[in-house]
Amino acid sequence: MIVKVIRRKNTEVLNIRGEKVSRSYVYYIMIWRWFRRRQYLRLIGDWDVQILNEKPCKIELTSSKRAASTFRDTGASYSKAMAETIVTFIKTKPDLFILS
Repeated sequence: MIVKVIRRKNTEVLNIRGEKVSRSYVYYIMIWRWFRRRQYLRLIGDWDVQILNEKPCKIELTSSKRAASTFRDTGASYSKAMAETIVTFIKTKPDLFILS
């Protein structure tokens, strides 16, 4: 099973020449098993409090990016750093994540 954070372009600002002035990204957690398609993680409820207290939290796996939990470059609980932390928790302590 491969678990990683993937990046997708959210918005892009171009100047009159067509050069990129700024760009923002959205991050997803992708779970890929060799016998299935790629699936994206959807976190349910108070997942941030439960993960940090090392209690089990409920998740769903979805094939659509629209239904998946999104993480941005900045933010409190939905940041890119939190997505990377969740990936390390999935790899080291998979019993904390319960499929609903």
